[in-house]
Amino acid sequence: MNAPKYALIQLVSEETMPNVIAALALEPASITMLHTASTATEASWIKRAIRHAGLTQPIRSLPLSRAPDIMETAAKVCRTCKHALAIGLQPVVNINGGTKLMSIGAFAATIGPALSAIYVDTECRRFLQPGKVPIPESLRDGDAAFTRAELRLNVDVVAATHGHNQISAGEDPTPYIELAEYLRAHPAEEHYCHHVFAALSSNGPMVEQLAMLDRRLPELPAGLTRLALAAGLLETRGGCHYIACRTRETIESAIRSPLNSTEFFAATRSLQFPQTFLNGGWWEVCVWHAAKQSGTFRDLRWSVRFGSDINHTEEDVVGVKGPNLALFSCKRGGPGARLHRGFEEFVSAARRLGGPSTTKYFCVAAPTREAHMTQVREEAVRVRAKIVTPALRLTPDAFTAWAPIPAPMPAKTAYARQADQGKEGVQSGDLAEPQKGEEDPATSSTA
Repeated sequence: MNAPKYALIQLVSEETMPNVIAALALEPASITMLHTASTATEASWIKRAIRHAGLTQPIRSLPLSRAPDIMETAAKVCRTCKHALAIGLQPVVNINGGTKLMSIGAFAATIGPALSAIYVDTECRRFLQPGKVPIPESLRDGDAAFTRAELRLNVDVVAATHGHNQISAGEDPTPYIELAEYLRAHPAEEHYCHHVFAALSSNGPMVEQLAMLDRRLPELPAGLTRLALAAGLLETRGGCHYIACRTRETIESAIRSPLNSTEFFAATRSLQFPQTFLNGGWWEVCVWHAAKQSGTFRDLRWSVRFGSDINHTEEDVVGVKGPNLALFSCKRGGPGARLHRGFEEFVSAARRLGGPSTTKYFCVAAPTREAHMTQVREEAVRVRAKIVTPALRLTPDAFTAWAPIPAPMPAKTAYARQADQGKEGVQSGDLAEPQKGEEDPATSSTA
């Protein structure tokens, strides 16, 4: 006996993930989406997400009036079901979505002809049977059916479900893992390195940024230098160390002859990357590495752009947990860091990119004064975000357990004191600690 072929009929609302999950789990022969004018955009998002996930079945959109009542919705669902039956398909009506009146109308349309209705419970990861007619057999095994659908969700599919169509594949963190983990395990050397490269960082004209490539670096710890050279962030010339830039010739020629936007973005990124990484960006790779080892996330990406090369936002670490986007904001922190504004921006980005159900991790490397963290912790509880801190205690378990990790303040040691005092050939003005009332450079987001 051949397995039945289904026609999935769905209501569309602002909550789009249940529609995508139902389509991926059932894999129907056809999909029909009923929407109002106000949810036509969401219907297009759902269609795009289903296509990103690899389904090629016909997808039809049926508009309803501006405020459909029970009778209008029931009538439209009835006609759609009759059409499906006429071509040999078994209708399945997903009553998620739409207004309450639309859901009642859609369910009412299934009662007379004894058709199957389903409700997608994303929180409990199951498909419910709201009526007397059994739901399709492939949806009856509860969590297993939901898991099969989830396995088809990657960052591109989840982002498309929330209206984002241009997402980069991210950068490969593998060449930088050893250096990043070294900096995490040696906080005194990291402290010194941070102040060296914070002093060198520049957002000025391209000519000024290029001049920094010829500025001899002060002596850095031997282990750090060896790994930075191996990662291609530093280079040796005449026995001295300098910031490396593989696109230097391209940038120099661009000063004389402008590049197109894609070439310019790639060239300037290569110029700024070593400074950004050694000035705190290493923490993003550590977070990616621990999250990857946890086995909690799918399609984990580092340094991801949402949007075009010209107009985009960049997120530190992005992945998928369950049916939801997982977003990680990585801040270096430090005693004087004021993180509340950065946390607010992170929460806003999470809602914009993945909706209210986005899984949120706010990761702070260096211990920060509790007075500066109190407001962030309170807000984190309210928006259901987890704070991961400090770097020395980062393990894969940080992304499976929900208990907050305490953040003791370690005493400064050798290289940290040298950074404060301006030793090792670095000008004291460049390396001075922030004065009382000043903001630590660590409050800025690493790119």
